[in-house]
Amino acid sequence: MLAYSVPQIDPIARSAFSADQQKARVRRLARGETLFHAGDARHMLYRVERGALCHYIRWADGRHDVIEFAFPGDIIGFGHMDSHISTAQAAARTIVSHIDPAEFEQLMADDAQLAGRYASAVDREFEFMRLRAVQSTQDAPARRVASFLAALSYMGVREGRDASLIPDEVSSGAVADQLGMNIAALARVLSDLKARGMITETPKGLRILDLEALEQFADAR
Repeated sequence: MLAYSVPQIDPIARSAFSADQQKARVRRLARGETLFHAGDARHMLYRVERGALCHYIRWADGRHDVIEFAFPGDIIGFGHMDSHISTAQAAARTIVSHIDPAEFEQLMADDAQLAGRYASAVDREFEFMRLRAVQSTQDAPARRVASFLAALSYMGVREGRDASLIPDEVSSGAVADQLGMNIAALARVLSDLKARGMITETPKGLRILDLEALEQFADAR
């Protein structure tokens, strides 16, 4: 499930766009100019028409990774989150055009490579949220777990699943390692969150009973 609503656009109305409207759908970037920064609200999808974009991410732990270079024909700017976690900067004089969400949906269905890039973008966002939860709450294991559970719920919404159900084995050693704690500490935190009425265990997995309380607990300082 994409983060964008798909507008219903009449093909006749689309063809009747004025020259000014068409021009407004194109953006020209000088070399070194940024198309979007990490933290910017995600409003647009873009296709590179000319030039090239360097797409990179700066992780919470200080790592700085180039994700890809986008060349003519490539689409950029997609993801589940409402804001960008990465930055796209022109590596040369570049022209981009706006892509309608409906067109992007169709391209995703027809282009396996684009679908793969989209899946990778979702994985990066989850990793970004996980690292942010760990890095921002090093002194508070309970808040760290609460942030992680809230992030899983958020991703469930974006993927069209039941946001209150966490089907994976949250109390596993793999999850404990991801959160920088041992299994015993993780079990204690989960028991505490259960006692607070925020979560419960079900045969299908962990269920979040009060997401708002969980988020408030995660943000408490």
